[in-house]
Amino acid sequence: SAGATAAMAGLYTLTVTDNNGCQNTATTTVTVNPLPTATASNNGPVCAGALLSLTGGPDGMTTYAWTGPDGFSSALQSPAVSAGATAAMAGLYTLTVTDNNGCQNTANTTVTVNPLPTATASNNGPICAGALLSLTGGPDGMTTYAWTGPDGFSSALQSPAVSAGATAAMAGLYTLTVTNSYGCQNTATTTVTVNALSNPTLTSSDTDNIFCAGTSVTFTAGDGTSYNFRVGGVSVQSGASATYTTSS
Repeated sequence: SAGATAAMAGLYTLTVTDNNGCQNTATTTVTVNPLPTATASNNGPVCAGALLSLTGGPDGMTTYAWTGPDGFSSALQSPAVSAGATAAMAGLYTLTVTDNNGCQNTANTTVTVNPLPTATASNNGPICAGALLSLTGGPDGMTTYAWTGPDGFSSALQSPAVSAGATAAMAGLYTLTVTNSYGCQNTATTTVTVNALSNPTLTSSDTDNIFCAGTSVTFTAGDGTSYNFRVGGVSVQSGASATYTTSS
C-alpha cells in the first residue's frame, strides 16, 4: 500500500514454486508504527507590540520544526515568536514533529495580531487662572477612555472638562489611555499650561491724588503688556504705553 495502516502490520508469508513444481516458504513480520499526534496553538489573539508565543506538542519528540509568516522558523517545541508582535507576524504557523521511530506529523495554528488604536490628546490651553480647562481625546468609537492628571484628576469621558475655574495646581501632564474593541490599548499625553492672572496697578504723579485745576497729571499702570486708559468710562488711550498724561 502507498499508505500503510495499523491493520497491515503482522506476519507475511511468501510461497515460491520452481519450474519443477517444488515449493518453499519464507515469512517476514511487518511493523507499522503510529504517527505522533501533533498539536499546535498560540497565545492569541494578541495586540500589536505584545508577546507572541507558540505551543507545540506532544512532549518527548525527537525533533520539532516550526515555520510561519515573515520567514519565521524554530526548532523549539514552544518558541516565542516575538516580544513585540507586528501585523506581518499574523497568519498560519505549521509544526512538524518527528518521533523516535522517525515518523512525522504536522499541526497548524493561525495567529491573529490586532492593531493598536491611535490615541490623541489635546487641551484648550494655554489658559488663564479661573478660566475653563477642558481636554479632548481621540479617536472616536473606543470601548473605554481613561484620563489621569495633576491634582488627582481622573475621568472616563472621551473629552472631559477638568474645571470651570482652572488653578495653578491643574497645570501639568495629562495622560489618556484608550481601549479599542479588540481590547488593545494605547496612550497619548497633553501638557496643560495655566497662566497666573496679572495684578494690575495704577498710580498718579501726585501721591495724594489731589490736583489743582489746569495742572498736568500723569497716570502710570503696571503688571501688564497692553493698557487701555479710560476717563469717565470712555477710552482715551490704548496700547503698549503704561503712562497717560492729561490736564486736570
